[in-house]
Amino acid sequence: MKPITLLLLCLFFLPEKARTQNLVPNSGFENMNGCPYNLVSIPYTANYSSFPTVTDWTNPLRLSSPDYFNTCASGSSGLKIPNSQFGYQLPFNGNAYAGIILWEAQLVNGQTVFDYREYLQTRLQAPLTAGKQYCVSFRVSPTVSPGFDYNYVWMDEIGVNLSSQRTIDTQHFNLSLPYSIRNVQGQYITDSSGWIQVKGSFTAGGGEQWLTLGSFKNAAPPSFINAFPATPNPTWNYRAYVFIEDVQVREISSSDTIVTYHDTVVCSIGNQLQLSVPSGADQYIWHNGSGSAAAMVQDTGLYWCHSVYPCGLQVDSFRIRFKKSVKLNLGSDSVNCNNQQILLSAGNNFNSYLWNTGSTDSILVAPQSGDYFVMVADSCGLQTDTIRITIQPPVPVPIVNDTIICQGILRPDITVSGDSLRWYLPNSSVASPVQPVIVTSSPGIQTLFVSQISGLCESPAVPVNIRVLYKPDADIGNFYSICSGADSLIGQSYPDVTYLWQTNEMVCCIIPREQGTYYLTISNQCGSSTDTAFVEISDCDECLWLPNAFSPNGDGRNDQLTVLSKCPAEKVEFRIFNRWGQLVFDTHNPATGWDGSFKGKPALPGVYVYQISYRSVATGRRKELKGNVSLLR
Repeated sequence: MKPITLLLLCLFFLPEKARTQNLVPNSGFENMNGCPYNLVSIPYTANYSSFPTVTDWTNPLRLSSPDYFNTCASGSSGLKIPNSQFGYQLPFNGNAYAGIILWEAQLVNGQTVFDYREYLQTRLQAPLTAGKQYCVSFRVSPTVSPGFDYNYVWMDEIGVNLSSQRTIDTQHFNLSLPYSIRNVQGQYITDSSGWIQVKGSFTAGGGEQWLTLGSFKNAAPPSFINAFPATPNPTWNYRAYVFIEDVQVREISSSDTIVTYHDTVVCSIGNQLQLSVPSGADQYIWHNGSGSAAAMVQDTGLYWCHSVYPCGLQVDSFRIRFKKSVKLNLGSDSVNCNNQQILLSAGNNFNSYLWNTGSTDSILVAPQSGDYFVMVADSCGLQTDTIRITIQPPVPVPIVNDTIICQGILRPDITVSGDSLRWYLPNSSVASPVQPVIVTSSPGIQTLFVSQISGLCESPAVPVNIRVLYKPDADIGNFYSICSGADSLIGQSYPDVTYLWQTNEMVCCIIPREQGTYYLTISNQCGSSTDTAFVEISDCDECLWLPNAFSPNGDGRNDQLTVLSKCPAEKVEFRIFNRWGQLVFDTHNPATGWDGSFKGKPALPGVYVYQISYRSVATGRRKELKGNVSLLR
């Protein structure tokens, strides 16, 4: 939930009766001497004395004919409101308004061949006072009449000329006068359904009493945009026609100042708040000197802005208070899998609480599954939060059995009794609904863990032991050559099998006593396998040999260098020399080994030279052996 901003806005105006007098007579064209009946309804009058229809308004051009519209006109006159021959429009106020051709011209290659304009003129009820500021305004509504063959356009150029002497013309189709106020350049008047107010301030030079309204010829042609048709017809004239209402000239006084107070609480410390005032002012003056229509603040305080408009001043005061907001949070949806109630807390930072159970406490004990809702309130407003509670009994563990699988079976399935099973690898908390792959390429024991899901709860995970049993595949070699009298073994050890030789021996390895073919069969519940090997027994004289390293460090392993025997030997001599040729050990007893010492002290690590001489008992031949041995420490 985003921080809540509370805004209390108080506006204070001076009442309407305090406004200054409107100096424009018959400003809404309501007063008349007779209903309009033809298109020369506001005629030219040289001495401002002839008002056959609307009173107080006249036409300053003898060669033009502005129009007067009223609800009292007949339909055949084309001047009846609201549906006249110039277009449909309701009055801004009352029953009447005026209309003028703002501009009509023939354009050839962008140049004006003919420029025709109409104007409205009246005499103010009192001359303007020198140095005084006046708010000059009127309302305008553009219109399009597709029944006439014109290229209708929207214009931005319309305004008022205020003068001390009356301006009239008997020879031309337009007036060239300066604007006292005019519509903002570039803001085209295009809203044909409503009334657009054109407003501006005018500082009087003194004695101005004549108001002339229209588009003055100060440039040719004026700026416009196409209204109808979308693609202009080059043979038609261009025309802009507008209705006029509510013409006013008022002296600007203190009653035109609007004072506005804003009292705002911002429930979010550290964030910025944008203060805004109405657009359209000529000048903005903020408390910090900024001249834009908005200002950013982030501290508690009093701020103000003076907005200078064409016809008045608006003073906006902002009392801003930043307050730290507390966010309501019931937490994530909660589950209890031991059939126990769940305690909910909305915190103790709010002024009031209301749960969907009717409780008004800050905490609530949820006795059963369901959705729980709370609304809280404080000076920052209202917040709500919802949490879903699930309460259910413990889930029993699935029923499992340890399993034996023969080596080499692809993707075996483990039988487990339970619903919505979840499998786990050892030392992993990541569950999978799919049984992990059992590796059966080599014998051994593997352990998986499995649980089951019921509702939103899960049982404890229990172990499943999978024993991969060796599949018998006997291999004892093809040929052995054994020295006569030597205790040489043949055979091979395998896991989890029974052994049977053709000699009825039931061990993995045996000592052959006779030359011939030997058979070994190994068996278990995964099958059986038999292999054979031929054993040759002969007299040998390669009876003795020596390891290539030993480590006399007192750990009970490889602490002595001893001659090893493969067949009976006699007259044995075993000698060790260091790298300088010194004899460091000498014995005639093959059972006596070198302990790695020399002259009662540990010999240095390194490479030593050995010599062994003996005679084979079987052949009677004498043999000598030489080589290197490493002493390691």
